[in-house]
Amino acid sequence: MEPRELRPFSELIADGGADMVMVGHVVHANITEPGRPASLSPRAVQGLLRTKLGYGALTRSFTPDDCILLGIEAGLDLFIYSNRQHRDPQMPARFHRIVKAAVESGRVPRARIEESVRRLSALRQSINE
Repeated sequence: MEPRELRPFSELIADGGADMVMVGHVVHANITEPGRPASLSPRAVQGLLRTKLGYGALTRSFTPDDCILLGIEAGLDLFIYSNRQHRDPQMPARFHRIVKAAVESGRVPRARIEESVRRLSALRQSINE
């Protein structure tokens, strides 16, 4: 694709007008890996859409702190958190402070965090076996 062909998408994403993006099953030599449609292509989704065009739906609708708390409340055990768009060298410490405050305030039960720790410990052990 030519840069001019990506301009409308880039502008829409930059202006916050893309609440979601549907990736098609198209194959394009300059965008996808050989034999993979865009919907299954890291080059297309991570490389073009997220890195080059800067698309990240959650960051447009929620603050980083909200994403952490809502993710925990939803049952997430593990986060892959991009520190690229909203650069914060203290993110690991910040993440810890947010979770600790949520537990101390009663918003998140301590048992919820302990469940995640148990599941992640079991996963880690199964990987190391």
